[in-house]
Amino acid sequence: LLGEEHCVNLDNNAISIVDLDYENISNFAKIFAFGERSMILTGSNEIYVGGMDFRRNRIDDYYLVDHFETNIKSIAIGLDHCLILDIDGHLYGIGDGSLGQLGPRRPVNADKPFRILKNYFDHKIIKISCGLNHSLVLLENGDVYEFGEDYSRKQNDEQRFGNEKPMLVDFGAGKGSNNVNEQNSPSPLEDSCFSSQNNSPYQQHVKRNN
Repeated sequence: LLGEEHCVNLDNNAISIVDLDYENISNFAKIFAFGERSMILTGSNEIYVGGMDFRRNRIDDYYLVDHFETNIKSIAIGLDHCLILDIDGHLYGIGDGSLGQLGPRRPVNADKPFRILKNYFDHKIIKISCGLNHSLVLLENGDVYEFGEDYSRKQNDEQRFGNEKPMLVDFGAGKGSNNVNEQNSPSPLEDSCFSSQNNSPYQQHVKRNN
């Protein structure tokens, strides 16, 4: 996995990380990376963060974010926020929630994962994805909901609009299980915010900061 200034490689449960100290971590299971931040999920459901914390402080080694009692299914990373999904469909958020990317009634910035969207949907969450400053969840009935920064209302780099209430994504052919399922749904890297096109939000962010 390539981050903005570091590389993470997992091969046969052995890990090599450029410019980051990982010696105190064992039992690697999965690795996630975006921008200058990477996260490690261990087989015992511990989650570590390295490269940059969620307040944009550079860090030289990995630190333990939390140890979950339930098995973690997936992690999705945005610019300054993260979603964590367990096998029971419970969703947790961490980091910046100022634009609603952590859902309603969220803190502006959370240093520890906390449960979000509890009992919000009638169906179980089965997949998650994060864009630059927004989030998406896929439900078991095929519905996709998004929340966070509303790029459609953005006219220039200074304007930022957020939606903390999850909005049903309209694919133009009705809604529900006929639209999307877990097998053919986009992966987090296929999310529009990770697009390689020059006009994508992530590319715009890189341009503004270079």
